[in-house]
Amino acid sequence: MSFLPVLDPLTRKLAQLAFGGALITTAFGLYSKRTLKTAYEDLQIYKDAVNLLTSNKHIKTYLGEPISIQGVDLTDRDISVTDDHCKLTVKVAGPISRGLLYMEAQYDRKIPPSATLTSVEFELEKPKGRIKLL
Repeated sequence: MSFLPVLDPLTRKLAQLAFGGALITTAFGLYSKRTLKTAYEDLQIYKDAVNLLTSNKHIKTYLGEPISIQGVDLTDRDISVTDDHCKLTVKVAGPISRGLLYMEAQYDRKIPPSATLTSVEFELEKPKGRIKLL
């Protein structure tokens, strides 16, 4: 005995098309999110800011080791990347605590183009506080 209703062929085909469309949309969204996150994490300013964080002995004390860099937080509304300015937030965690790394950079469009970090700050969750790294 089946609990599913018997559908006529047209309704079944429409349900299959709707399911297929939802599957393709979800797959494209996940692929786009991963591609964007990887593009941000490949930036030299991202690598420099993470190195500033992981080399700071006070941060290691508060977070514990090993420090886990969880990547750019794409859900943060303050993220902005324009032709001359970049502002990113990175999630960071350790065995003791966790927090957010905020970084800002300015782009220079001279030849060759370059980017310079202008501000790097780390906000701890426990104990609540903010540490300026640059």
